[in-house]
Amino acid sequence: MAFRIGNRVTSAIGILLFLFFITSLVSHLLTLRIQEDVLRMVLGDGLLENVSFSISITIWFLLTMTLLGVVIGGFAAVMLTRGIVQPITKLTAGAEAIGKGELDHRIDIVSDDELGELAASFNRMAENRQRSEKTLRDSAHHDALTKLPNRAYFQIRLTEALD
Repeated sequence: MAFRIGNRVTSAIGILLFLFFITSLVSHLLTLRIQEDVLRMVLGDGLLENVSFSISITIWFLLTMTLLGVVIGGFAAVMLTRGIVQPITKLTAGAEAIGKGELDHRIDIVSDDELGELAASFNRMAENRQRSEKTLRDSAHHDALTKLPNRAYFQIRLTEALD
């Protein structure tokens, strides 16, 4: 089974949401710990070092998770660009070339997803159009029954020979 485009986007968003959830959960737990330490200090049985240690752990964790989020977000952006944006750009350029009549142009997207299927469809359409145009040229220049060159083809060949 192919890894479809929707699955790629959903996976990237899911990873980022999971990272956000874990960061939020641990930040909440660390905040509760800081509140507990402050309460102990205010009531007189805690030390100031406990509060500063809890705060430093919280800051360290938030910075680490932020950096991890940036790295994972960058990785997701690169994967989406390679897997979706670049193939769409190739597909657009190829479709424009085929639409302009460049029927020998082939769209080189080799994948089992929707973009690969679309590229293969454009390539098949160009091949079918080439065959149809060849059939029309042959029909215009040859007799349908005998397949011998007709007068129109004779005129073309004569003009070419005289030139």
